[in-house]
Amino acid sequence: MIRLKHALIAIALFSFSHVNAQSPDTLWTDLYFTGSNEKMTVIKELDDGGYILGGSAIPAGQHDKDFFAVRLNEDGEFLWQATIGEVLWDEWCYDITILADGSYLLFGDSKSQATDDSNYYIANIDSSGELIY
Repeated sequence: MIRLKHALIAIALFSFSHVNAQSPDTLWTDLYFTGSNEKMTVIKELDDGGYILGGSAIPAGQHDKDFFAVRLNEDGEFLWQATIGEVLWDEWCYDITILADGSYLLFGDSKSQATDDSNYYIANIDSSGELIY
């Protein structure tokens, strides 16, 4: 009987909190599509309120995946995109670190389409999306 009473209280509390839960406010929504099979895996909020997104994409006219980064302002408006990769290698970006100089360090891995070799892959881009190394 005690177990049933505890179960009913738990269900009642869950039901009450679920009914009174409010949906979060949506600040903005948008669709960022360049026609190159993008897959975003990381998003970081920046000090200016904007965002940098990272993942992978297949650039137009190519057959291999590359690191893909997109910079948005605080309103979600598109500022720039960067595609970084090696020919005949697939690269996937899994994380981004924001450096003190305002550049971005993209981390991930790569896999050769020819030999199936795998490696870590790191790229550094400046605050405009230009490749540093």
